[in-house]
Amino acid sequence: MKASGVSEELLQKVQSIMSWPATEEDYIRAGAVIPDEVVRNVMAVGTTQECRDKVAEYIDAGVTCPILYPMMDNIKPVVDAFADWRE
Repeated sequence: MKASGVSEELLQKVQSIMSWPATEEDYIRAGAVIPDEVVRNVMAVGTTQECRDKVAEYIDAGVTCPILYPMMDNIKPVVDAFADWRE
């Protein structure tokens, strides 16, 4: 996370909030302390098109196997968003 510009202080704060395996409630609590800019820098978030565009950026940067890990209990919207997606 250091390479992404996330401070050690923020990492420690998030680690104190979240358990493992993390629940949707853990993500909600952590989301309250993580700045939006950090989220946008390290994750694909937003509308379906915004997420597709972000994953495409990762691929263009050399990522060969992007891992799509929904941060919610209902993963169907994520599966649907990428089911017919092509680079």
